[in-house]
Amino acid sequence: NFSAQLQPVDWQRIAFGYWEKQRYKEGALAYAKAPQTAQTAYRTARGLQLANEKQKAMAAYQKMIKAYPQAQETPLALSKLASLEKDLNQATQYSDRALQLSQDQQPPLAAQILWEQIQRLQKAQRPSQSLQKTLLQKFSQTDSAATLRWQQVEKQQKAGNVKDARQLALQIQDQNPHSPQAASAVFWAGKWSSAEERQRAFKTLWKTY
Repeated sequence: NFSAQLQPVDWQRIAFGYWEKQRYKEGALAYAKAPQTAQTAYRTARGLQLANEKQKAMAAYQKMIKAYPQAQETPLALSKLASLEKDLNQATQYSDRALQLSQDQQPPLAAQILWEQIQRLQKAQRPSQSLQKTLLQKFSQTDSAATLRWQQVEKQQKAGNVKDARQLALQIQDQNPHSPQAASAVFWAGKWSSAEERQRAFKTLWKTY
């Protein structure tokens, strides 16, 4: 049996090959036989998740988090576990812990974790204003903050509050000029402005995007 002759380092190379080819289930099984680190344990769980093995993925994430509670990969593992958890209160606990671990060392990830939790609360029709405030104030220049701002732009536009929508669009232009929403924000801020401001906005759009 050829596989019986393979060493853990061989399994790591095999797992990486599967991962690169997006064969995630095979990659997960191979990573489970590789030398165990926070990264290989995370990839075992993530591979199972991407292969739609939900229960196995949750168990693997929990095992990884228990084994490596302070690792760099642990906040991301907690956020993925939260995304799989049906119980909102339990998902919130995972998300809170992920945020606590990532907010100082990994701000973009912390912002993403906040945004995902906001979406869960919105879907459940639960209040999320305090989390929105934290995202916009503490992680203002992240893409996740830009995504939230754009959601608010669309909400104000639909409500007919063009002035407020324009102010939010200008915030994206100021705080998130490299975000995916920036070009649209500049366009609409210009469209909702005076003729002189509109001309200035379209010049910015032409030069920058």
